[in-house]
Parts: sequence; structure tokens; C-alpha cells
Amino acid sequence: MKKVKKPNPMLLLTINCSIGNKRNHLSIKRLCDLFLHIKEKENSLTSLEKYAITTMQEEAKPQEIELFKQEYPHIPKENIDYALSIKPYAK
Repeated sequence: MKKVKKPNPMLLLTINCSIGNKRNHLSIKRLCDLFLHIKEKENSLTSLEKYAITTMQEEAKPQEIELFKQEYPHIPKENIDYALSIKPYAK
């Protein structure tokens, strides 16, 4: 039986639409890893990760964030909220 692929969440689509260059698009795994390890990575974020966080803060609708939290319950909600509260370009 063929495994049905889960569609990409709207949050990821919002980020990737803003990035433009498809070679730089984030995968769902990379976005999940960013949220899972945000506190350790905060001072060493890549330019793309900084851009993704800023895009989420400025362009993502609250519903997109909430749906992502529901669809990926293995990611602590506190980590997502923390990522959305930092100023990635301030450092």
C-alpha cells in the first residue's frame, strides 16, 4: 500500500513563497528542526533561518501558526512562540 504524503502546511508555503528562489526553499524537516532547536541555535542562525523567522513574524496569519502547532504536536508550542518572539537580525 502506498503511503499518502501529508500536504505541506500553510506556514511553510508562506515562508517559501516569500523566499522565491526554489533552491533556497525550506523543507518541512528543516522548519521543524528550526523550531525544535531554536534556543540552541538562536545565536547561530543562518541568513535563511533569520529570513524565515522574520517572514513568519510579518506575513504568516495567526491561523497558520495555530494549525502548524496542531499538525506538529511533537514540537513544543513554547518553542514556536519563542521563535516568533525573537529579533533574528538584532544580533
